[in-house]
Amino acid sequence: MTEAVEGPSFPVGAKVLATLFMALLLVVGVRAFFSVGMAELDTGIGLLLLALTVIIGAAYWGVMTDRTRVDGQRIEQRGLWTRSVELSEITQLRLIEPPVLAWLVVTRLRVRTRGGGVMSTTIHLGDARVRAAVRLLAYGAPADGATG
Repeated sequence: MTEAVEGPSFPVGAKVLATLFMALLLVVGVRAFFSVGMAELDTGIGLLLLALTVIIGAAYWGVMTDRTRVDGQRIEQRGLWTRSVELSEITQLRLIEPPVLAWLVVTRLRVRTRGGGVMSTTIHLGDARVRAAVRLLAYGAPADGATG
């Protein structure tokens, strides 16, 4: 494989579901804010709620914007945190792909590299072209079993 393939790390179904959950959280949060009021909250609780809001917002941003790229040298997922694995360092690949719910459940690639230990990297594959490129790397043939 010589040409680079890039696509979103999360499928559209996962993005829609994440957006629905974020909207629900926003509605519940606003209702709770107006029913309790900030004046009644302890400072520690207020800071905890702010921290949780930042963490949940960052996770949502990652689902919406992360990109995965496969080329002749590496597999890389860019977003809040960049994960990159050199192909020459890979010792084991495990493609975790739910066949029926691929539109919703994110296909993941677990990669172990040289260097010992039990460290592995998980990369999300939300785009069909990226999944096909990874299958070609892992199994040496297209997913449909065709040769050529």
